[in-house]
Amino acid sequence: MYNQDPQDKVVFSSIIVQSRSDRSQTVEQAILDCEGATIATKQDHKFAVVLEAVSSQELVSKTEMIRSIDGVTGVELVAHFFEEEVDRGED
Repeated sequence: MYNQDPQDKVVFSSIIVQSRSDRSQTVEQAILDCEGATIATKQDHKFAVVLEAVSSQELVSKTEMIRSIDGVTGVELVAHFFEEEVDRGED
């Protein structure tokens, strides 16, 4: 899981990333190299990606970075939500 201070917000987005079929493996590796990105599932040259960050702006930056990967042909937002972490004093 993405490391954050317990007082930070946790922000998530789910996106669909499409790539050219001949660049699929390169796109997949670039997504996996992005901190806070997880490929939930893939089918052919389409990837369901979950992004986790501490702010909406950071998610926008990560989404734009993924959009700029050579071979990416489309990025669509599926869901976006955030929550406040609560320190319950549990270790």
